[in-house]
Amino acid sequence: MSKINLDEIKKIVELFDKLNINKFRIKYKKFEIEVDKCNKQNISYNKDHHKSIELKPNSGTENKKQDLEEDSSIKIISSPIPGIFYRASSPDEKPFVEKGDNVKVGDVLGIIEAMKVMNKIESDVTGKVIEILHENGKPVEYGTKLIKIKLS
Repeated sequence: MSKINLDEIKKIVELFDKLNINKFRIKYKKFEIEVDKCNKQNISYNKDHHKSIELKPNSGTENKKQDLEEDSSIKIISSPIPGIFYRASSPDEKPFVEKGDNVKVGDVLGIIEAMKVMNKIESDVTGKVIEILHENGKPVEYGTKLIKIKLS
């Protein structure tokens, strides 16, 4: 029986996350892994195989991120629609916001292009941008986390 290298699985999952696909499956001998972006809670494995691997978040940094997101003084701006996220109105323009910028209700934080329509993402809170969570020019889905704001 061949051994499963978890580092290789992590690399495959990271690559999948960067690609513009929603689902993939890999089969090798008796090992099978399926990843589905639309159903993140479902981990599938070959049930004929006598061993299974349960993938859990890293107990260190993942828990700290989750605690920060649950902090009531932090607001995470998420994508209301699928499309392409842009941080500026054009490639040669300055981004709408950067880390450390103060924002108020109504300030434009970014744009999502969906079906050739540019949709402004506006802040619904006042605060300070503490993190840009998504790359410029990359696809987003419903609920993709875009920007983290510390409320003031």
